[in-house]
Amino acid sequence: MKGLLIKDFYMMLRYCRTFFIIAIVFEAAAAFLGDGMFLVAYPFIICSVIPMNLLSYDEKSRWTLYSCTMPYSRGQLVSVKYIYALIMCFACVVLTVVAQFAGAAVAGGNLSVNPGILAMMLIPVGLIPAAILLPVIFWLGTEKGRIAFYAVIVIICAFFGFLGADSLDAGSDVIKSLAMRPQVLLGADLIALALLGISWLAAIGLYGKREF
Repeated sequence: MKGLLIKDFYMMLRYCRTFFIIAIVFEAAAAFLGDGMFLVAYPFIICSVIPMNLLSYDEKSRWTLYSCTMPYSRGQLVSVKYIYALIMCFACVVLTVVAQFAGAAVAGGNLSVNPGILAMMLIPVGLIPAAILLPVIFWLGTEKGRIAFYAVIVIICAFFGFLGADSLDAGSDVIKSLAMRPQVLLGADLIALALLGISWLAAIGLYGKREF
């Protein structure tokens, strides 16, 4: 399992560097310009699809076939992608909080929104796309699952593009009201984690039945 995690880490460094640059740029723009929820949410969206991109590179390089000759179970091959889905979501949470505090420091130390509450709002955005897409892609493969991949991403981007019409400052009242009810956000985060867990088990079952 450690070897699989290291392999995917090196693949991310090689093939997914653009994702990380985009995430940093968007979070910095949101923090320093206060220019919409979409800018804050977009890094969560693109980082949530990194495991799918890694799986695509696995298939293109024939790793999915080669791995059958190695002492890895299909459950381990699936689990490593879900672990990275969690890692990427956590990394986006950290990036969001750091960027918001940095933007506040440059602006004079006043936070227009609560970074922790903002991050809690966006955790489902980072987990639900992976929960929906990974079982489909493990079942059908990246080529056949591409339609579902694009459909989910377009829907999520359109939703946050609509919300992005308001700035973070304009939405601060909503965020402050949610800060008074953190149990709502916690419940949403737990539901997202539960969906990811169910998806994880489903993907293991579907991938175990897949023939190469």
